[in-house]
Amino acid sequence: MTTLFGQNGKNFIDQNYIEVTGTTKIEITPNEIFLSIIINENDKKGKISVEKQENIMIEKFKQIGIDLKNDFKVKDFSSNYKFYFLKK
Repeated sequence: MTTLFGQNGKNFIDQNYIEVTGTTKIEITPNEIFLSIIINENDKKGKISVEKQENIMIEKFKQIGIDLKNDFKVKDFSSNYKFYFLKK
């Protein structure tokens, strides 16, 4: 009499599994806003100086409640003075 023992081996492909697919959507309120503001003085009749434009902008920011000392930073400042000087 002969006795045989065997196992029915399964590989990972034959294993039962659960596949889950999902998405989510989150709405947040921004705590920082970055603006790029360009002020220039055009060579046209009735032009407003850059300094006066800056003062108008500062007053408008104050009117809408922006604290310029705490909430406002100048990141970059540039000028095309050489371009206009050499152009003339």
